Amino acid sequence: MEEVGNMTGECPIRNGTYSLTYEGGEMSSTKLNEDFKAAQKVYRSQVYAAMCSNWYVGLFFQRFKSVHHKSRQNDGLVEFQSCAGGLPLDQFSNHYSSRFYVTHLNHADTTFYNGDGLFNSAKMPVKWFECVL
Repeated sequence: MEEVGNMTGECPIRNGTYSLTYEGGEMSSTKLNEDFKAAQKVYRSQVYAAMCSNWYVGLFFQRFKSVHHKSRQNDGLVEFQSCAGGLPLDQFSNHYSSRFYVTHLNHADTTFYNGDGLFNSAKMPVKWFECVL
């Protein structure tokens, strides 16, 4: 949590920041782990489409790795598996025509501000959004 506090400048850490803990991790509690499972169940039943990333290098080779993660599959802030929220990982494809899109974008690129990449179907967030509509 110290790393998050240093990054956000928040000290003491606010309650919402504790949501950054890992399910089953040392900072998590039994209650929080149960809440993770309940939230994933709702997420799986309600989500129509999702864009998650398994790489933190952006469209223009911007390295956006600001938080330490358990896995290298992350967008710099959110781990791919966490973003998937319990959805079957085999539903995800790296092509923008997939409702469940796994990209090679950093977290900032998934905000659509930087547009699409030119030659890689795993770097086209705007195109994906247009297809999902």
